[in-house]
Amino acid sequence: MVIQSKQNRKIKQIRKLFSHKGRETEKCFVFEGKKLFEEALKSAVPLVGILVARRFMDTNRHQLDAISSEIPVEVVEDHIYDQLSRQKHPEGILCIAKYFDAQIDLKRSQHLLLLDELADPGNLGTIIRTADGVGFDGIICSDQTVDFYNDKVIRATMGSFFHIPIYKTDRFEAFIQKLKQNNFFVCATSLNGNLSQESPMPHHSKNALILGNESHGVRPQIEAICDFSWKLPIYGKAESLNVAVAAGIMMYLTVIGDKK
Repeated sequence: MVIQSKQNRKIKQIRKLFSHKGRETEKCFVFEGKKLFEEALKSAVPLVGILVARRFMDTNRHQLDAISSEIPVEVVEDHIYDQLSRQKHPEGILCIAKYFDAQIDLKRSQHLLLLDELADPGNLGTIIRTADGVGFDGIICSDQTVDFYNDKVIRATMGSFFHIPIYKTDRFEAFIQKLKQNNFFVCATSLNGNLSQESPMPHHSKNALILGNESHGVRPQIEAICDFSWKLPIYGKAESLNVAVAAGIMMYLTVIGDKK
């Protein structure tokens, strides 16, 4: 049966899941697009429902029929889907998934990324994608960092959201101390840090890199308990780099340094 009304129960549920409050209430999140759908299947993400536009069902029926016995698939009229969608050019598939627990093994991990009150969803998504590509073992967010279940974040990761463990803690300082107890060298990025185009971390077998808020950077009380503060050199007139760009450079310098 095709959904033909914007007042349908499923449509209302999805609208709520686009908000942080709705996600926290139901412990579910949503994401759109065929690539993310396929990556979620490969990664055994706990999907609980799929909404597809009629046009998507018409061209992808075989793939959807193969999973419909395990995951409810509902079809909606194209114009209703397009009004609901957050994509600029809606593909016609939206998935609902349960929150899932990230497991970060501190004993086996070598490279971790910590994010202190990062605010922009696009930056977070880009950083997650880069951390996955570089081969970092996990990402830990402070409780004031933007919600990583935000659909804009997940879209920006291009599927990497499902590949790398991501964890949020309301005891960020205590977590850093725990890292140090587990022999991690903890490095904060800072405009007042030690200027270097080389990573200080390859000299250590286990390391954690901390990046902060786009406007304010890493909080002073966090930087104070780190082992080192690092600043990339700026050769032009810009005051600083975008945090996602800086994260990419620093992560690559760290991993490349390991391989020298």
